[in-house]
Amino acid sequence: MTELFLFVDNPFECDVCLTASKMTLFGGDEGAVQLEIITLQYNTALRSKLKDTTSTDFWMKYVDPNNFPELYRCCKKLLTLFGSTYVCEAGFSAMTNIKSKRRNSWKTYSEQQSLSINHK
Repeated sequence: MTELFLFVDNPFECDVCLTASKMTLFGGDEGAVQLEIITLQYNTALRSKLKDTTSTDFWMKYVDPNNFPELYRCCKKLLTLFGSTYVCEAGFSAMTNIKSKRRNSWKTYSEQQSLSINHK
């Protein structure tokens, strides 16, 4: 997995075969990914763009999904991996916090009954 994060950070210096085999974890076709990596590494315009921007901006703004569909799809998943789990975890934490505070602050049985869900 480390190889994939290094690839997203700098796709111009990676082991093509190793990276392509790891991309299969995200649904990439190994042969197509190898070809796209080689094509990307020989693209001097994209190489200069990476020097002037962050890796996230590079993949989202400059890498054309029509020219590099496998790489774009896999890298997009990698870039959003932690953001999406963070939102999920934050939601669960907030819900746990709300539930415990609300349950501790209920004063009467009728208030608790009006807010609970009936299971049949």
